[in-house]
Amino acid sequence: MKKIFYSIMAIAALTACNKEQVGTAPQADDSVIRLTSANVGVATKAPVDGTTFTGQTAIVLASTVSGNYTSDNLYGETANMYMKFNGTDASGFCTADGTQQDKYYDGANTTYLYGLYPHASWGAPGSESYTLTIDGKTDAMTAPEVAVSKAANTGEGKQPGNLTFAHRLTKLLVTAEVTEGEGYWDNITGIELIEAGGSTSIQNTLTVSATDLSETFSGNTASLPFYSWSGESVYGDASVLDVTLPGKGEEAVPAAYTLCAPVTADGSDDFKLKITLANGNAYEVPVGLQTKDSQAFTGSTAGYEFTIALAFEAEIIEATATITDWLEGGISTVPVEPGDIVE
Repeated sequence: MKKIFYSIMAIAALTACNKEQVGTAPQADDSVIRLTSANVGVATKAPVDGTTFTGQTAIVLASTVSGNYTSDNLYGETANMYMKFNGTDASGFCTADGTQQDKYYDGANTTYLYGLYPHASWGAPGSESYTLTIDGKTDAMTAPEVAVSKAANTGEGKQPGNLTFAHRLTKLLVTAEVTEGEGYWDNITGIELIEAGGSTSIQNTLTVSATDLSETFSGNTASLPFYSWSGESVYGDASVLDVTLPGKGEEAVPAAYTLCAPVTADGSDDFKLKITLANGNAYEVPVGLQTKDSQAFTGSTAGYEFTIALAFEAEIIEATATITDWLEGGISTVPVEPGDIVE
């Protein structure tokens, strides 16, 4: 299964300073722990498209113990366990509000780094666990631990450490077009995810344990809203929609997006949407997933982006789910009868 990762370079620095000196008096530039990244150009917390960051802030936990990021093991002050990435320029640690507050290497000892994005959604560093609420519009990425040290990562011919950020959620995009029966359907005013992985309880929490870095999806909600989407990387935060359907045969229009917990697809109805129109009618649309070669898609949807193409006809709505961008996949189609209006 192909994965598209979101990478930042953890540049190991030089010279010694003990743990008590971290974040205190400035030292030589080559002793500062720095990270680099490149340009993304999207708003913080919105879905991150592309492979690099700019103007984005993540929590970058630094620990003296591999796999354990509880307060006793965090390296230095917790107030500056953040990093605001600025294109390809090297960035040092900072506070949550972006104020630079460097960390320095602790002599020849190894430092362990772990990343959480976005910085404002997981809680403060030093917790026993880090929890993000899945609201449908906040991206979530984690970066597996990397060990960095002067001996291993600095000097001629050596490679810097690399934090590889990966999407933990599934992105669903919805487009709409009219193939028959122009004028039969009203504007779309709302779209909700009402079923995922065969369950009507939608998981809405992602928790990362500070003791072993395990990730757990939990919680439940009856539905998850879709938000306004204008195409490409233009993501809004309005769940009340006003999507005017195009004329018959015209190009499909972007309608909405949501970011949800992944499911383990089994080739049946992996998701179900509730579509509400301006006239008050609502329709439930099941969506099964397929690969690009029209085989049943199976396995985890984590990190995948699916474009659900709604085709409005005189008597049915067809929903086709195409995997695009993040990880690749295919298409599925499901008809919905107008008479099946949800009361």
